[in-house]
Parts: sequence; structure tokens; C-alpha cells
Amino acid sequence: MLSTGCIRSHEQQVAMLGSAAGIDPERFPRRYELARARGELKELEKAERERTKQEKRAEEDRALVVELRRLAQSYHNAEVARLLGIDRKRLARLAEEYGICFPDGRTGQLLIKYEVHAEKLKAYLAIGLTKHEARRASGLSFGMFKRVCSRFNIKFPEGR
Repeated sequence: MLSTGCIRSHEQQVAMLGSAAGIDPERFPRRYELARARGELKELEKAERERTKQEKRAEEDRALVVELRRLAQSYHNAEVARLLGIDRKRLARLAEEYGICFPDGRTGQLLIKYEVHAEKLKAYLAIGLTKHEARRASGLSFGMFKRVCSRFNIKFPEGR
């Protein structure tokens, strides 16, 4: 028993600090073994202990990684996330953690689309439209307009 002024009996100490029956064998292995040797411990096996959310998630992740490696050879990250039914943020974390690389999703089809849009934008530039007018006439989003212009080095005048 502790010899402090506030704790008067062993029962008070157990009530305040807990007993050896609640010692976690993974967090406190030395204390667990000492209490077990003294016979103060109820027999609790590690298998009986309920798994935490983190342990369950880590087990799910290890199961996903096998499938993820197989799919990463032929699909880009958005398709893999859709096929596995997980969000792209979790997929990116797993890929970084396990060193998995995906093929670039912006190949082939997008480059063809960019070329088509670039031809239209060059025609608008030849007519003499401003940046705002050309974006509006092309029907492209601001981001797509910016990507096409930077990729094909198209510079529109800001205003008239």
C-alpha cells in the first residue's frame, strides 16, 4: 500500500488506482508478469481482449493491399478506389505507406480532348476574343481552360 496522507487503506488504493486485474499485457508487460507471478491476476488471454478500431482498420488495410497491388498494374487511382469501394484519400495513404504506384490517368484520351480544345481556342485567338470571351464560347471550366492554354502555350489578351 502507498504511504500517503490521503490513502488510508488498501481498498481506497484499489478504488483510486485500480487493481492488477486490469493491467494490459501489451502496454505493461513487466507489471503484468509480476502480478501474474504473485497470483493477483485473473487469467486473461490476448485473444479474449477486444480489438481496437485501429487494429481492425490495420487488418482491413493489410487485406486490401494484396488486391490493391494487383489492380494498380492496370488501373489509375480513381478507378481502383471505385473498384475497391474506398475513398481516394485512404487509397493515397495506403499507396504511400506500401510504396504502390499507379499509371497516370491523364493519358491518351485526355490528350486528344486537349488537342481538340486547343484547336478551338487557337481559332478564338485568331478571331480576337479576350480570355473571358474565349472561355465562355468554348464552354470549358476555368481549370480545363487554364490547363489547355498552358499545355499548348496559348495566350489570350486580358481585356479590350
